[in-house]
Amino acid sequence: MRIRSYMLGAALMISMLLSTTEAAVPEEVQAYAENEGIASFKATMGEDPKAFDLKQSQLDQAELGMGFETYRVDHESLKSADRGDTLQSMLVKNEEWTFVVTVDGTPLSLFTVARADNRLEVISGGGAAKELMNAYHTFTTQYPDSKPKLAEIKGIHLFVGNRPDHSEVFLSSLDHAAGVPSVEIAPTRPLVAALIEQLNAPNQDHDGGADGLTRLPRLTWVWVTIGVVTAVLLLAAAIRHNIHKRNSNL
Repeated sequence: MRIRSYMLGAALMISMLLSTTEAAVPEEVQAYAENEGIASFKATMGEDPKAFDLKQSQLDQAELGMGFETYRVDHESLKSADRGDTLQSMLVKNEEWTFVVTVDGTPLSLFTVARADNRLEVISGGGAAKELMNAYHTFTTQYPDSKPKLAEIKGIHLFVGNRPDHSEVFLSSLDHAAGVPSVEIAPTRPLVAALIEQLNAPNQDHDGGADGLTRLPRLTWVWVTIGVVTAVLLLAAAIRHNIHKRNSNL
């Protein structure tokens, strides 16, 4: 079992060295991740390691691993898409980068760096690092020249790229993506169809939905509705009070 783990670790390291993603992490972002980024990750996770299924000893030994520019599905592109469109045609850069955290070369966790107001910051930490790197290794081993993009849809990471025949395929870091099974590299067409169907579903509230983009949370709409109803009731009470006051004066 130990030998098998060593072999997997070696394969992952070789994959990291020999393969590249669609877009390299900018030097500025890489430098931030190597210093402030991983320090922020360790500090946050160190507040309660058990909550993230980690140990303090692991955090003490943690090092920065591979980084990926992270894409999201553009809401407007998805709205106008049909089932024959490629997933990559809908992906947009989101000024976010996902980094793998390792211990002795083994994937341990993830953290995401984002650019906002011209500054970089860690916006999230934790995640299925081993599964992410296994998916990347599988994809780039089978298609070494594919340069897959990392996309995040509904909180699930997946790699999307092209076969040598230019047909588009994907592989999720988990066993499904948007309800579409993803236990092996597969065409993106069923995934695109599922995203379009979910977007157009009657109960779709468009608060992120299929495209994973941030919309006004459902809870916010609840409070807005409560506020409006309250204001109407107060206005009605004020009108009744004024009428009563006038009648009393008469």
